[in-house]
Amino acid sequence: MDFWYSTSLRTRLFINVSLLLLVIFGLSLLMQHQLTTTHSRERVQNQDLPQVLALLSTQIQTELTGPIALSQQLAENSFIHQWLQDGSPQDQLAKIQAHLQQVQQITGANLVFMATGTDQTYYHYSNGTLQHRRLSAQNPDDAWYYRFSQQAEAFELNLDTNHFEGDQLKLFINYRSHAQITREGHSLPVNLAGVGLDMQHLADLIRQYSIGDTGFVFLTQMTGRVDIHPDPKVAGQLTLNALPGFANLAEVMLQDTSGKTRVYQIQNQGHTEYVGVRFIADLQRFLIVQVPEYQILAPVQEISLQLLGLAGILSAVGLLLVYWQSGHWVLPIRSLAKQILHVAQQHDLSYRLHTKDGAEIGELVKDMNQLLQHLQIAITKVQSNSQAMYQASDHLTLGAHAATTAIQQQQVSVTQVAQALTEISQKTHRINTHAQEAAEQATVCQANTQTGRKHLTQSAHTLHQLAHEVQACHHTMSHLAQATNNISHVVDVIQAVSEQTNLLALNAAIESARAGEAGRGFAVVADEVRALAQRTHDSADEIQGLVTELQTQTQDVVQRMHASYTHSQTSVADLELAVTELQEVEDGVQHMNTMNAEIATLIDQQSQQLKTVNQKLQEIAEHSQHTASSAEQATAFTQNIQELTQELQQRTALFKCEGVQNIMRA
Repeated sequence: MDFWYSTSLRTRLFINVSLLLLVIFGLSLLMQHQLTTTHSRERVQNQDLPQVLALLSTQIQTELTGPIALSQQLAENSFIHQWLQDGSPQDQLAKIQAHLQQVQQITGANLVFMATGTDQTYYHYSNGTLQHRRLSAQNPDDAWYYRFSQQAEAFELNLDTNHFEGDQLKLFINYRSHAQITREGHSLPVNLAGVGLDMQHLADLIRQYSIGDTGFVFLTQMTGRVDIHPDPKVAGQLTLNALPGFANLAEVMLQDTSGKTRVYQIQNQGHTEYVGVRFIADLQRFLIVQVPEYQILAPVQEISLQLLGLAGILSAVGLLLVYWQSGHWVLPIRSLAKQILHVAQQHDLSYRLHTKDGAEIGELVKDMNQLLQHLQIAITKVQSNSQAMYQASDHLTLGAHAATTAIQQQQVSVTQVAQALTEISQKTHRINTHAQEAAEQATVCQANTQTGRKHLTQSAHTLHQLAHEVQACHHTMSHLAQATNNISHVVDVIQAVSEQTNLLALNAAIESARAGEAGRGFAVVADEVRALAQRTHDSADEIQGLVTELQTQTQDVVQRMHASYTHSQTSVADLELAVTELQEVEDGVQHMNTMNAEIATLIDQQSQQLKTVNQKLQEIAEHSQHTASSAEQATAFTQNIQELTQELQQRTALFKCEGVQNIMRA
């Protein structure tokens, strides 16, 4: 954008007009190309293709009119009918051959034939030879005869081969006579005659109609098989739906047998092509024209290129004229620029601009002269007022210096007071800190005292429980001593029983000895009883020893438990006394904590008041500082004003303002 504004006015004007011309020519060519292309497409669909199809269809029908008429005459020939009624005598066969030869010469056909219903004979004339054979419904080559004989049409065109012509495809014109005979329950024509035309002739007729370089015409049967095509690989080999682009349209095309021309669009290898279709009833074929779109649009593109070249030439001529004329357009502007440059270099405000242009540039010159006049008056006033401003700024500078000195003294005093208050505030803060620390230590001491009292109370409770448990154990051990005494008595009884048992066993042994052999078994029992009594006595002695030892230890435990119970009672009393003393200590600490909190509160209030006073003093100091800064700035501003005034006087002195007094008076 900077480059654009730094370009000369003539160049910018030339570029703008050039772009405008190029846009106009471009849009015009684009619209012309679009309209021409659309018109060409519509003309091909609505005029060219239908006209080509109609002309070709008419010419094909014209080409076939003569052979069809001669085929009719041959089928209705009275001489031939009479010959057939006479039983087809062989002596007149030469006349029949001559008549067939005449028809071949007139029509230019490859062959002439007759199929007679009277004697069921097929006569074939070609290459100067008349051949004949019998017709049979079982012969596939004769299927056409029996098929057409049952139809109502007077004639038909049939593409078929012939036994006498080999496999070469011919176009047969089959024409039936009005006279009929009945044979084996079927109505047959007396004579069915016609000619056979070479397909090459018809193919040449169709191929000579080409549209442009690549457009072509071909014939297709009603079944879709392509009969005649410029490409020999397609003719008779492919069906319509096998051709590129016809797969989706083949069925629709083959259904329209109305004889009207239809135009379709297909895509063939990425290119759009137009296809015109018309059904020829005489041939029972579809005549199809295929033309690529690029061939149709080639003339349009050529014309567009020619127009583009012409537009380029006209644009170049127009741009040269614009560039030449733009020089005349900018001459007044260049003259005005030179005059303004003179005013700027000479600083001559008394100079007045002039021009011959009476339009916009003339108005601009008038406005510029008025501007120069106003500037001339303004500069003169500035020169006169700048001196007065310089004197006023000098007085302002002196006043600002005095104010600055007074404010600096005030600022020093305020700073000293603020420092004293700051020291008091710091000391008060330290006192408050120590009071808070003392309160915190008292709180910790109180917490520790409460914890100790709780532990002592819990210990006293535990000792009470222990004393009760020791007392319970004492009673239990007393009962245990009593039980051991009872065991001792039981052991005495067992010993007495064992001694008595021993005596009885001894007596039993004595008595068994007296009995001799009869008491020997009883002696054995007596010995066992005596041994058992001895073991019982030994066990009783052992139990007696254990019981005696248990009694001794039990008595010792009872004594120790009694002593423990006595000591626990004493400890409980001491713990209860310690708990009472700790409660008194806790109450004292609580009172001390309350006093510390009151002291801290008072000190904090005093500290806040000192901070408020200090803040006010700081605000006063800041205001004094701002005031001093403002005074210094005012001093600097006044000095700057003096410098600017001097510079203004120097600069305004450069301008020439001759005649300004007369202007001001006016």
